[in-house]
Amino acid sequence: MQPKIAATCILVMSAFLSACGAGQLFGPTLTPTPTSTSTPTRTPYPTYTPYPTNTPYPTYTPFPTYTPTPTFFPSPTGISSAPVLVVRARIDGVSYLVVQGNTVRWWHEAFAAPGRWIPASTYLNGVPWNPTWPDVPDSQNKDCRCYSSPYQGTPAVANNPPVNLEIIQARGNVSITQQPDPGNDYTLVVKFDDVTPPDTYGDEWYEIRLTSNPIPMVTPTPTSTAVITTPGPTTGLVLHFDGSFSGTGNEPGYPSDGLTFVTGHTGQGVLFDRENTLYYLTGNSISPGQGAIEFWLKPKWNGNDNQDYVFFEVGDTWFNRFLLIKDAANNFKFMVWSSKVEYGVACGVGDWIANDWHHVKATWQNDAISLYLDGALCGSRTYVTMPERLASRLFIGSSAQGALQAQSVIDEFFLYPEP
Repeated sequence: MQPKIAATCILVMSAFLSACGAGQLFGPTLTPTPTSTSTPTRTPYPTYTPYPTNTPYPTYTPFPTYTPTPTFFPSPTGISSAPVLVVRARIDGVSYLVVQGNTVRWWHEAFAAPGRWIPASTYLNGVPWNPTWPDVPDSQNKDCRCYSSPYQGTPAVANNPPVNLEIIQARGNVSITQQPDPGNDYTLVVKFDDVTPPDTYGDEWYEIRLTSNPIPMVTPTPTSTAVITTPGPTTGLVLHFDGSFSGTGNEPGYPSDGLTFVTGHTGQGVLFDRENTLYYLTGNSISPGQGAIEFWLKPKWNGNDNQDYVFFEVGDTWFNRFLLIKDAANNFKFMVWSSKVEYGVACGVGDWIANDWHHVKATWQNDAISLYLDGALCGSRTYVTMPERLASRLFIGSSAQGALQAQSVIDEFFLYPEP
């Protein structure tokens, strides 16, 4: 058979068989691709649950420091053992320890306050004390010329003078600058000076021991009646300052050296600058229950100078005190302290001009205090508790510590027994 005829026969037969369904004989069976299905969702591993956070033990809160009240045991001779006060503190500049009765406080003058250069407690007979300070101008209270809060509960070393000082440790100088006596309400002042010696950068530990004479033990007779003395009526104090510091009732004044008379508002007045001080015995001049103060004032400063000046103060401790002051915030203030709380009224004097005269008046009565400047009411306050008592001396032109001088002329100073 011819090749072309054979090929044609094969093609015809193939088409015939394909039409009859026999095409499978000539090739592999094709399996269609299965319809795509989505990948099964992955089941994640269970979320890891960490062990519970460890709860620490509660912060340890120490028991409050126990401040013992000293007990003096009588000796066979009927005299109690001498009170002892050991003081340990870190001193940086010049600071004063003020002791009165069972109360102690700091008055700080220069550089960092005690325990504020490097934070440290003051220790009184081994008991730590962390006094509160105004924290002005900073937490170190640098050069603040300010008081700390008081501490109560120390042995009354100042109640039976003279007081003896024993220096246990000191880099600089420690001295008693005021022995207690009836005239200062038995107030002891100890000066710590860490400035005078050379090479005294930073602070250092100081430790002293204060002792006084043994206190006689008095056994009261059961049938005796205590004698109660009452002060006489308040008579006030009138000071014209016309060439004399004495009051019109012949009350003597006690000026520091260099305090001078100058031209005043009426006649002469007194110029308080540098370190001038002037005090009077309180006596019957002023009552804590009611009264008034008034005077003429010619400051050498402008009212916006951001400085402190004291014009009147009576009170040797933080409490039981009256104070008239222009503060560093340029406020003129009348401050009163009861035995527990501070009160005050104030108004701004930033617009005052140096060498202008101003009239000042402060009053107190019942539970109210008021301050008047140049005849106008500056401020008043009620619900005030007055001091229980006042110190034996009142100061004009400076603080009771002889600081923060008025830098002013003061004239016609009057204390009235009633507002």
